[in-house]
Amino acid sequence: GLVGPATNWRLPFVILAAPSLLLALLLLFTVQEPPRGAFEEALRGQLAAGAAYSESISWRKVRRLLAIPSNWIIVLQGLPGSLPWGVMATYINDYLHLNQGYSVERATVVILMFGLG
Repeated sequence: GLVGPATNWRLPFVILAAPSLLLALLLLFTVQEPPRGAFEEALRGQLAAGAAYSESISWRKVRRLLAIPSNWIIVLQGLPGSLPWGVMATYINDYLHLNQGYSVERATVVILMFGLG
């Protein structure tokens, strides 16, 4: 980052956490969560009649879903696709700094530009 090298490693976390907590509190007190299933077309009649949607996930349902081979294919194809992005997000700053000679601040700006598109 930009703040860490100038101060210490804790301050960037505080700088990021403070507005996040304020936003969470703002949302908690100003946004009303819709009833569960309110935007599901199949449940509109049930909810209009005053009944609540109480369905939830359970391990029994998860096991039943994972018994279908094509679901395993869907899950397993996601791993090789998502792991490289996690590695890049974690180590690209160090790579640019240590191997390419960028300052930590410049490496952070390069990553920020990639993130902004």
